[in-house]
Amino acid sequence: MIKSAILAGVLMGALLATEVLAAESACLTRNRLVSSRAVGGDTIEMTDRQMNRFIVRTQACPNLDFTNATVIVGRSWNNLSCLNSSVTLNVSAPGRGVRACRVVSVEAANPAPPAG
Repeated sequence: MIKSAILAGVLMGALLATEVLAAESACLTRNRLVSSRAVGGDTIEMTDRQMNRFIVRTQACPNLDFTNATVIVGRSWNNLSCLNSSVTLNVSAPGRGVRACRVVSVEAANPAPPAG
């Protein structure tokens, strides 16, 4: 009983520490993604469940020039991993087909104000 309580406490602590570390950098996980929209030739704006916005830059991706482009998340981005440069997103645009676009960087669009 006591061992279970200690184990549960350690696991909860690890989860909370992970969330704090993730909050310090721009970490968008697939399971928290709510929406995305094309902003320009190499930029996608993504929003998570907490309404945090992220700016995702890709290598040149012609389909992102269309405002009605749709971002299709593929298998290269796992649910609990942060979106990073190892991920390729597919972007489709009407009449243009689907293009694979490799992520270059992910930045928080609305950083927290400095403490003080």
